[in-house]
Amino acid sequence: MKKFGTTKVVAMAVMALVAGLCFSAVNSYAAGEECKPIKLKASSFGSPQYVQRLIFERAMKTIEEKSNGGISFEYYPGASLLKLTQTFNALKNNIVQVAITFDGYERGRMGILSSSSILPFSWDIDKWHQRWRKAGMYYEFAEPFWNDYNMHLLAVPRVHAGALHSREPIHKLEDFKGKLLRISPGLAPAVKGLGAEPTFISLGELYSALQKGVVDGGFSSMSNYVGKKRYEVAPYLTVCNFYSGTLQHAMNLDTYKSLCPKWRKIFDEAFEEAEHWWAGQVYKIFEEQLAEVKAGGGKIYHVPADELGRWKKATEPFWKDLQENYPKDYPRLMELVEQIDK
Repeated sequence: MKKFGTTKVVAMAVMALVAGLCFSAVNSYAAGEECKPIKLKASSFGSPQYVQRLIFERAMKTIEEKSNGGISFEYYPGASLLKLTQTFNALKNNIVQVAITFDGYERGRMGILSSSSILPFSWDIDKWHQRWRKAGMYYEFAEPFWNDYNMHLLAVPRVHAGALHSREPIHKLEDFKGKLLRISPGLAPAVKGLGAEPTFISLGELYSALQKGVVDGGFSSMSNYVGKKRYEVAPYLTVCNFYSGTLQHAMNLDTYKSLCPKWRKIFDEAFEEAEHWWAGQVYKIFEEQLAEVKAGGGKIYHVPADELGRWKKATEPFWKDLQENYPKDYPRLMELVEQIDK
């Protein structure tokens, strides 16, 4: 009995010790994972009605609300703190913690990822927003590129871009011949394949260049074309979805990792929710933009499927160059294009 009693006492003591250690571990874990209030510096881009900025601001508002003010922002809207060309390095070096940026400016560092932002005749907007975040899709392909430069990818909302507007009608492949068209530098090979000559003047100078006949037309987002009322000087709008434009919403990776799991979850979900909100608006806004073009005297032409097929074939050299420049990543990117757009 005595022996049994001693064993029982020892066992109870061991159990108490283990329970105490477990309680201490739980308390230590809880303390380590405490969600401490934090204020982050954020930089956006564009006018108050610019879609990317609206999405960005909507996500920040959600984050502040869901964290009950635990996360707040020192916010610099538009380009009041940084130009778009400066945000990549600012995020990387933690000068700002959250920002709208563009990997298309970072070809030397982001490789094929910078090209994938503006592929010709790819990324159907509706299908993109449904699928790009799913397992095995574009997010998993892209995130390691951003991580290499100390950034976490929050959102990649796409907009209607590739709106071809011109001083004269461009309805057939032959109409491109000899035309001088404003385009993003990354799409120069595709435009040359169509038979036109690319030029890289800024969007801010495009209205004047069209008005003076310095250029024959250009590609831009629908929001920029309509917002700047360029239908006044380039009334022929050819709807061809030459590319879908995007900017990236990203966060400094060190800062992201320093947040407690609850805060990180709120961040990711808020940007995803804002992106889904935009996906529900995109075609409604597109139709409204078309109506404004028509009301302003613009002439709208939708390229038929058979003619569009000719345009796609003409841009094959673009894809060949992409394959030669990025032989390792090209097959995976093409697989994603097919999976997302099918």
